[in-house]
This record gives sequence, C-alpha cells and structure tokens, in this order.
Amino acid sequence: MSAETRLSLTAVNAQAKTIAELLNGGFYDLMTGDRPESVDDVISSDFRLSRHSFAAVAFGEPINGVIQANSIAKAVATRKGEPTWCRCLTRDGRPIIDGTVGKSDANAISTVDMIVEGQTVIVTEFRHEVSRFGCDVENRSMEL
Repeated sequence: MSAETRLSLTAVNAQAKTIAELLNGGFYDLMTGDRPESVDDVISSDFRLSRHSFAAVAFGEPINGVIQANSIAKAVATRKGEPTWCRCLTRDGRPIIDGTVGKSDANAISTVDMIVEGQTVIVTEFRHEVSRFGCDVENRSMEL
C-alpha cells in the first residue's frame, strides 16, 4: 500500500498560520528565469525583477487551509525580464515559498509578458493553500 496522508482541518489551518506568520513583514520577489528545484536553493538577485513588501501582518486568518495576503506594497522593477516565478521570504530573507507565474494555470497570474526596468509592478492578490490530502502544497493567484 502506498503512503497516503490525510490531515485534519485543524492541522492544515495550523500549518497555514505558521507559514503566514513566517511571512509577516517579509518580501514577495517577482523573478525571471528558471525556478530552482528547491525553495532552499540560493539564487542570485540577478533574477529578481521587483521586490515587494508584505504587510506587518502578511495574511489573514486561515480558512480551510487557505491564507490570503493582506496588502502587498507596489514596487518599481529593477530590471527587464519575463516574470516566470515568485519567491516569498521572511523579513530576514529566508525563502519560504516558490511559485510559478504565467498567463494561466500558475500560482501567480501575470497580465503582462514582459516587465520593463522602472515600471511600477502591482501585486493585487496572493494566496497559499495547504492541502488536506497528501503532502501536496499548492499556492495560487497573484495578478501583476
């Protein structure tokens, strides 16, 4: 029999709340290039298109394992590139979440194909979902 973990709503909400608290006052980086295999991989800031600040309380309370970001500060793009992934970091720069960025079927939805240096970038939505079934973790929905 294969391993199949199922978590209670209490457990997924606790996991989501822990992730939310790690991101309080942290950062949302919009990236270009290939996403690394692991969120723990060190990356060069050469891939960062823009850095946005999460609020002091980054997310609302979890509902069914889902946390929705509170206001995310707009930022000015520091370089030109195609937005292909995002990284969420603690206030002291430790990576917590890596997600995909694309026109559809991605963790973050982009309304543009290319970011231009000096362009104001606005993140309108970001949410993260902890799955109740298995170890799968899914995050969704950010619009540029």
